[in-house]
Amino acid sequence: MSVSQLSQQLASIDLGERRFSRLTATGKAGAQRSLRICILSPEISGSDTNGGIGVSYVNLALTLASTGHSVTILHVCNDSYSPEASASWRSRFKERGICYEAIEPAAAENFIGTSHMMQSWQAYQWLKERQFQIVHAPACLGLPFYSLLAKKQGLAFQDTYWRVGLHGPSAWVRMANQRNLDHVSDVVADYLESRSVELADEVFAPCEYVLDWACQNGWILPEKSFVLPDLISVSANFVSLPRLAPESTLPVNEAAPDAGALAASLRPAFEFGGTPASQAVSTETNERCWLDWHQSVELPEPVLQPAEENDSRLPLVSICLTHFNRPLLLRQALDSVYAQDYPNLEVILVDDGSTSADAIALLGQLEIEFEERSWTVLRQKNAYVGAARNSAARRASGKYLLFMDDDNFALAHEVSTFVKVAEHRQADVLTCQLQMFEGDAPPNLEHLLSKTCLFLGDAATAGTIRNFFGDANALFRRDAFFQLGGFTEDFGVSHEDWEIFALAALSGLTLETIPEVLVWYRIGPDSMNRSTAKFKDFRRSLRPVENSLPRRLSGLAQLTQGLHFRVDQLVAENQVVNNLLKLATGDTARDLELLRSQLDLMWNSRSLSLLRPFRNFARALQRIPAERQPQPVDFTETLTEIQRLQSSFSWNITGPLRALGNLFQGRR
Repeated sequence: MSVSQLSQQLASIDLGERRFSRLTATGKAGAQRSLRICILSPEISGSDTNGGIGVSYVNLALTLASTGHSVTILHVCNDSYSPEASASWRSRFKERGICYEAIEPAAAENFIGTSHMMQSWQAYQWLKERQFQIVHAPACLGLPFYSLLAKKQGLAFQDTYWRVGLHGPSAWVRMANQRNLDHVSDVVADYLESRSVELADEVFAPCEYVLDWACQNGWILPEKSFVLPDLISVSANFVSLPRLAPESTLPVNEAAPDAGALAASLRPAFEFGGTPASQAVSTETNERCWLDWHQSVELPEPVLQPAEENDSRLPLVSICLTHFNRPLLLRQALDSVYAQDYPNLEVILVDDGSTSADAIALLGQLEIEFEERSWTVLRQKNAYVGAARNSAARRASGKYLLFMDDDNFALAHEVSTFVKVAEHRQADVLTCQLQMFEGDAPPNLEHLLSKTCLFLGDAATAGTIRNFFGDANALFRRDAFFQLGGFTEDFGVSHEDWEIFALAALSGLTLETIPEVLVWYRIGPDSMNRSTAKFKDFRRSLRPVENSLPRRLSGLAQLTQGLHFRVDQLVAENQVVNNLLKLATGDTARDLELLRSQLDLMWNSRSLSLLRPFRNFARALQRIPAERQPQPVDFTETLTEIQRLQSSFSWNITGPLRALGNLFQGRR
């Protein structure tokens, strides 16, 4: 986009009345306090290709350190990270009295979630183990999201002041570049950024325009939202582009207009002369504003640990536990319940029609065991998990309902953490993060390197595409659960949790996720989501969205989800082709063996096997021999056969099934 086009687009936006004040220097004299300050950033000027935010925050770090503050830069690195570069930056910042810490990019195979969610999670895990009085962070890509969520939920940072900078929101950048919203990671980034702003103690923006844009686009800004230009070095190379955006000064490497458009804009000034533009705020005055703010901001008082409440004053929690033919896993789940550090709970165990002798025998033992605790065992005909959970909820007496499946394993502080946050936030529904593991043995330290599944909470738009809400192992306020009508009771269909979370989010109930792992989630060959029909599962998850839309737009949700799966399929198939091309560097025996293995996998895949009888029947009618597995003799023939199978009707028509399979491989 040219400078003139962007200028016209920005000029067409009505900024309305001025609502945000500009911070000014206080000029107060007195003793200067030295603060422990962390600057959290995804960019560091000089180490990242796009250094606008990096420039601002590095200048802030240098200014604060030069005036006696203890400053730490926490750099959450992208894929360009290298240990050598990190060591170099650590040394250079140390010379200026600044502690530099770098967080390496997360290994994607260790997480389920977008890259931005992983970075925010990593930042939270690092920060919660340290103590800072002030944390500066940009809203960019939602880096402070999980940390701010933990603060609002009373889990961390109660004596830390969070100041979030709103520079160039991702949605604004897309608008400026005339780029469509075309990937789920963009939807997630928008959610993370807007929520980071909403949860912050204070928000600043370099110009009023950005704050006004956020308001016009439905963002919720905290009461303390101010205009304060970024700190810029007088030695930095900057260019003023007054028509780009009101009151903005952008670094050259970030503004990046095309040379022709810039020359055309500057020519009249060279030909006819003009009065040089002056700064709205001088560099010296702006620096004084920043420094004065750190001396005058009211910091949270250190939080004293509350005295332990009497057990009778703690709200009763009903653990609604469902079981079907897994007695070994049920005993492990109950052991994790017995180990809870929360004293006021009851268990409602619903057996959903178990038939195995071991399961029936265990139920008999548990009925005696539960009677001593005034807990309940219910037996019913097999009606599937939604009906089983509803049966437990109807018998429950607690203020809160915590749903649990027999193959999960709760951490000892799960119930107490859920209750603490629910009472603190007056939440209707709470989910948490999951640590996934495999096997029939109880989880242990060896499983700590397994996948962490991350959720967002009430991300309704992103939740149309994937379940970003949370897992069924969730806490509901009892009244809210029945207000939603409980779980729907479709037999043989999964995603009942996704469905009720979407309904809660669209109904205006308070749905949040706790940014802590509170449960171990077991993955096994008989996991429910691996044994149900994927198409029906996903249709079920869309019902709340479809019901919220006008009838004539009801297909919009299906189209959105379907296009997402189609993109995933194309990406996966493109990756296969790329891998094959990488192999085509030589006709070695190893390359040929790998290629033949890929051909065998495709030939024996369900995608081709499912329709093979029909293809052979059609061939028989044409008096053509039945299909035989190809036996290519060299690299070229093998690659040709793979491409032929990929272009076949059977492979393409079963593509959506493969996409769904890839989506749930290793998940839930």
